[in-house]
Amino acid sequence: MNNLNFLREKISENWIDYFVDRERFRHFLDSATSDSKEIAQLVGQFAEQAQLVEKEAEVLQRKEFDEDDLFYCRQKAAKLWLYSFSCFATIGWDLELLRNECNILVMKAIFNRLVSFCISDRKIGINDDIAPMLWDIWDTELSAPDKNPGFIFISWLYAKWILKVDTEGRFPEKVAKPTVSNPSNQFDANLALAEQLRNCTAELRLKSSDALAFSERLLHVNLSHAFSVFTKECFLKELMRVYDPILDKDESGKLPSSIFFRPNTNFSLLNTRFFIMCNNFAAGKTNECLNQLKLILENFSPNENFQISKSYMAKLMYIEQDQLKGYCDAFGMSESLKSTSSIDENIYRGLINDESISYLTSEPLKYTLVRRAECYQIASTSSVSTALDLLAYNLCEEFIKNIPATILSLKLLKNGKGILQMAKSLLQMSQDSKLDNKKRLLLKETLSFLAITIPLVDAEISKCINDFGNLQLKNFRSVVPKNVGTAPSISMLKEVLSGGPDYWRLILSYDISELKGTFSKMSGKFKVPMRYRVSKMIGEVLNALSAPTADYINLLLAKLEQLSIIGDAQQWNSFCNDCVKELGNMGKNPEIQLRFAYDAVRVQLDCWHSRFAQTFNAPQFLRTTQELQQTVKGLIQASLSMAASPGPLIGKMLLQTVAFFINTTEWEYLIKSPLKIKSPFLDVAKVLAAYMTGDNAISKRIAEGPWWQIMHPTFEGNMQ
Repeated sequence: MNNLNFLREKISENWIDYFVDRERFRHFLDSATSDSKEIAQLVGQFAEQAQLVEKEAEVLQRKEFDEDDLFYCRQKAAKLWLYSFSCFATIGWDLELLRNECNILVMKAIFNRLVSFCISDRKIGINDDIAPMLWDIWDTELSAPDKNPGFIFISWLYAKWILKVDTEGRFPEKVAKPTVSNPSNQFDANLALAEQLRNCTAELRLKSSDALAFSERLLHVNLSHAFSVFTKECFLKELMRVYDPILDKDESGKLPSSIFFRPNTNFSLLNTRFFIMCNNFAAGKTNECLNQLKLILENFSPNENFQISKSYMAKLMYIEQDQLKGYCDAFGMSESLKSTSSIDENIYRGLINDESISYLTSEPLKYTLVRRAECYQIASTSSVSTALDLLAYNLCEEFIKNIPATILSLKLLKNGKGILQMAKSLLQMSQDSKLDNKKRLLLKETLSFLAITIPLVDAEISKCINDFGNLQLKNFRSVVPKNVGTAPSISMLKEVLSGGPDYWRLILSYDISELKGTFSKMSGKFKVPMRYRVSKMIGEVLNALSAPTADYINLLLAKLEQLSIIGDAQQWNSFCNDCVKELGNMGKNPEIQLRFAYDAVRVQLDCWHSRFAQTFNAPQFLRTTQELQQTVKGLIQASLSMAASPGPLIGKMLLQTVAFFINTTEWEYLIKSPLKIKSPFLDVAKVLAAYMTGDNAISKRIAEGPWWQIMHPTFEGNMQ
């Protein structure tokens, strides 16, 4: 039954559901509840199907099939493109939304077909380069815009898309992951598609200079009568028309009906300047970017921009104010953005006053504040006092409902007049005739609490209490803030600093003689901090030492562990020898000496592991490996000569494991000789040996064999 969970969710509708039912498709696009993300997905689905049908038509044409079959394929492809364009126009030609739902190959095909609809006298393929064609016929189309409406808009949209591709292409791309276990020997469709997308992006970025020049040229052209935007009705009207096989024989690429939307020319120029500025900023052209930013700020109005966001052309002409503010911050022009909209703000602020708010509503104070906040939002302005008043009123309601106020809310109100407004709101609420006695008593106690705990609130309440008639509150005691003491003098600070150098020497020094003298001088006043760590290999056998010797030895062992964390193996060895000498007779114990030796292997192994990934310093890594190998070999020989063979068993076992993996004398045998025994440990040893040999041929052979044998279980587990 768990496999049937998908039946509980709404099934996403496919392109075929609307292709067979045009009325349903029209209703879906006209519905206000339709999801723009689903519409953007349909753009890509219809475009992909149209490409497949066009390829089928090319095959029929080469094989000289019947003309009726060829006509049917062409009409079907044209119809699919009209479906795709209708969806594209419905989402307001939103390039960002379409980019999230379609790849760049599909978007390139969509633009090629859009241009072919505008230039019906030229045959354009899906993979053809349309950029030179657009730039060449630009002057002709601009001289007679009514002859071919929509061409200038398509050219502008195409240039905008090219610059977006170039801007995004300057950032690191996402690395495609293989979908097969061995991509070097198996075809991986995901990697092949990623390569196609990468090549297409590189090809389109080559046109960015021409697109930038074309966009800059648009800024100096009067577009008041030439800029016509396709609406979805342009394509829906053609979709609803029934094709005649005889009359419509040569009209598969005919321009759709002339139902256009003409936006404000100022909006299109501002948006053009904005994406030119974004491209210049990404390309590092700071001077050009700064010039464009100044021109944008001269004509930018937040209020008009807000009105665009609510219209059909929201995503096409709207400029994200947060992005514009980010560019202003980058050039230190934040105040310029604010000053450009000051006139519009004053116009809207003039409409927002107490009289207008009272006229709009007769509801309680909270709803008045909400209406005021909505008016500020519509006017693209902000009011700190209104926000604090609303927050204070919400806190009052929380007090009534026995909900404690959060620390963050109280912090927001502690400065300014927010907390005073909260007290006033409590006084107003206490006068509500609908309030029962229990809640009214709770409000009075809350006011008393505020007056006692917050300085000067009682004085503010005393000023306002006369406005509330017969309200009787407790007598508030005056709260006098405590005076803050003066700062310490320079002599006091010097005395504090001069009184503790012994402590800092114990913390920072790694010299045994200095540590020993300083520790004895402090005569047991120093305690090893809890954050100091001691190696478990050594510490577990030295816990039996009695104080004060234990504190001194723990300090030395903690500083020894600090050196291991730092990764200084050479200083660790010298400091370790001094620590063993400080142990006295206990340092002569064979088991303790062996534990120190095991810990030395651990430290060297940590250093070896940290240098493992530093391929730029291969000689140092090999030298570290040889030093580790010599240490391990000497330790193994010393342990064999011991009669009792003291020490933990796990340490002996791990020592042999390390010796096996770093056995440099066996590297050549492991790589060249086929081993009859199959074991993951042998595969790991082969990989380490191949890594440290530096031979490309051997590394390739090991990567194709043992490496994938090691990684295959992990890879398969992630795929599941």
